[in-house]
Amino acid sequence: MPMEETVAVRRRPARLVLPALFALVALLASWSAFTAMPASADDPTTTTTTTSPTPTTDPLPVSTTSPETTAPPGATDPGPLPTRSGPPPLPGEPPLPPDLKLPDPSPQVRLLVAQITVMDVERWQGIAAYAVDAARRAQADADAAVTADEAVVDGAHRKIEDSRGQLGSLAVLAYMGSGDGVLSAVLKGDTTAGARQRQLLNSSLDRREEDLRDAQRRLADAEDALDAGRQTAAQAAQNVTEAQAGADAVAAKLVDAHKEEANARAKRPGWQLTIEGANLATAEELSAWFALQNHPSRANAPLDDLTGWFISEGAAEGVRGDMAFAQAVVETGYFANPDTVNGNNFAGIGHCDTCPSGFVFSDVQSGVRGQVQLLKSYAEDKPVYVNPLVDSRLRGPAGCCQNWTELTHVWASDPNYGPVILGVYEKLLSYVVMTRTANGGQPPPPRVVPPTP
Repeated sequence: MPMEETVAVRRRPARLVLPALFALVALLASWSAFTAMPASADDPTTTTTTTSPTPTTDPLPVSTTSPETTAPPGATDPGPLPTRSGPPPLPGEPPLPPDLKLPDPSPQVRLLVAQITVMDVERWQGIAAYAVDAARRAQADADAAVTADEAVVDGAHRKIEDSRGQLGSLAVLAYMGSGDGVLSAVLKGDTTAGARQRQLLNSSLDRREEDLRDAQRRLADAEDALDAGRQTAAQAAQNVTEAQAGADAVAAKLVDAHKEEANARAKRPGWQLTIEGANLATAEELSAWFALQNHPSRANAPLDDLTGWFISEGAAEGVRGDMAFAQAVVETGYFANPDTVNGNNFAGIGHCDTCPSGFVFSDVQSGVRGQVQLLKSYAEDKPVYVNPLVDSRLRGPAGCCQNWTELTHVWASDPNYGPVILGVYEKLLSYVVMTRTANGGQPPPPRVVPPTP
């Protein structure tokens, strides 16, 4: 396969040493009923509702042709890269028969995917129910506010009518006092008293006129508040409608999720885990699972940063970052091989059988991003990347592989490549199902990153 066009077949990754921790043995045993049960469906894809953290698009250094970032010997050869028949056996283990074909763990993976999806949708159902309840409470508050505003408007109208009535009465008195009416006749014998009465009457007229103007201003303000309150109430009613529609949609997804779980238990063939899709595990779950394996990472970054980048970079490009992490575990022997330490290369990219090393990436995040971008180039005919390619040579055989099992003989020559990486993912998802079940279906809280001083 020409190197100018693809980064494809190369060495087979080393097989992993099974963890010896008793805790892990107990973990796997507790979920043997799930992992031993094949399940599949007619639909070759899988749907999940897990949310991922909002991906960042921070620019990373792009590889150049400097000695630190050039391909290993033979990587630019226009001919196909040489391969070898298989990895040597691990110390203490007998060699595998050359014709041994491992079973495909996709049915077990499918069941675990379905179980996690059910837990995720049930969690969202609770959130949706809370949103509906909150929207209804807000609508009730808005309706009560409208009722109160209507009462204020009614009171303002009554105040205006009272003020106008008082003003009219005073006007009549003023008229009578200025001519030959009854009041004038009473006051004819005392001009001082008449003048004082007229002054008091005029002062009362002024006060009543000011009261009327104040009542009119209050009415205008009350009507404005009523209009705003009615708009708020209308928006609150719309929010209830939308929240209920969201809750109904989640309820429908839960029905579908339960159907998919039943299909997974029915063991019908045809299902494969797609390369592209949402993360099922969180970064915190990747870190916790890895810590149980008793294989310290030698990556050039803290484990929590490493797992966080697999999740965020995968989410950015629409690739299953948690599954890419499982692939990297296989490729690097738990992030301990020379490509990890010397090249931030976690997927054997460019590492053919006759090549002393693979591609070298400038930092750990660039290595994770490069792996995710290369996976996307395998899954899509014309991939469009969220972030610039960290290395312009990261071009796979476009659209060759929509699912992980199809990477066998393509990403690596190992005939068991797909089953091996999916087997690790199965163990990871078994851990996720077990811990979330123990925690009421909830994933662990996100890791809090302290602010930079």
